[in-house]
Amino acid sequence: MDGVTKFHRWVDWEWSDAHLEEVIDILKANSMHMLSIKLATPDEDMSRSTDLVMTVEGGNVAVRVRRQKYHSTFRDLTIRAWRSSGVKTELQKIIDGFGRWYLYAWADDNGIIDWLLVDLNKLRGSDLFDRPYIINKDNTTGFIAIKDSELKEAGCLIAERTAANLPDRFIDIAYALERDEAAPAWLRQAAHFVVEAAHQWMG
Repeated sequence: MDGVTKFHRWVDWEWSDAHLEEVIDILKANSMHMLSIKLATPDEDMSRSTDLVMTVEGGNVAVRVRRQKYHSTFRDLTIRAWRSSGVKTELQKIIDGFGRWYLYAWADDNGIIDWLLVDLNKLRGSDLFDRPYIINKDNTTGFIAIKDSELKEAGCLIAERTAANLPDRFIDIAYALERDEAAPAWLRQAAHFVVEAAHQWMG
């Protein structure tokens, strides 16, 4: 690996680590998805005065924060699946059982703009890994891409950032732009789409 490549990778790691506090906040806010609650057994009820048993599943969390330019309308989860060198890839590690949860996010210079929280056990039990690799331009690595809609259908997506939990200020801005006659037509139309989508997602 040449010095330039090393430098770029170090910059990416530094940029990604800058969002660590946001990542922790997202995981804390969604910790309820990492709990399981079941009825106590008759013995637990009678001898331990227990009605419900709550178990914290916990587990290791894989985290990836990508730049905004990679945020597509498909909100796809990309996982490195092949290296010409033969070094074990992220996909192989996941298939081997490493990682319990996957927080996959996109961010700009101001912070995380969107994210998906994936149950890796359910993903491993699905057939979503069975797809052709997409080879990168360098011809030395390849990856697979799984759309958010596929993750939802397979029951692997346990939480995500939606219009329902976007900052109210964002919706307010779109609402104001939609009615600003001085704004370009294309901008008002885009703002209208945001407002309508927010109304639908928030019920």
